[in-house]
Amino acid sequence: MIFKLVAYKSSNPEFMKDNVDILIVEDELITALDIKYILKKRGYNVIKIVSSGEEAIRTALSFKPDIVLMDINLKGRVNGLQAAEEILDYQIPVIFITAQRDETTVEKMEQLSSDYIFKPFHEFILEEKIQKILNN
Repeated sequence: MIFKLVAYKSSNPEFMKDNVDILIVEDELITALDIKYILKKRGYNVIKIVSSGEEAIRTALSFKPDIVLMDINLKGRVNGLQAAEEILDYQIPVIFITAQRDETTVEKMEQLSSDYIFKPFHEFILEEKIQKILNN
């Protein structure tokens, strides 16, 4: 999956992005690497890429990232919604990144977190969502 690269200037340029730790939870390696590239280019620290809900929970609780980027369909028995529910209990913000647009999934994402992005997306939308969380 290729994402359109769009220039975007943060509203808070003084914020030290390299101090922001982000966990990527995505079972499609190419998509995960695209997201990692976008984040690294923008100065964020990607602590790890994991592909299952179980790994997401373990990694989030071990590393305590500033933000988790979470796909919905993952490897293993725990999907992204279930993993996010547990991670959010520890006050770790989650941004869903998914291609699923069905009403049930959207309602569940909105119940858990107001932050979600539909694939494919422009990188400036991801930047806006991250900055929204960091500025709260």
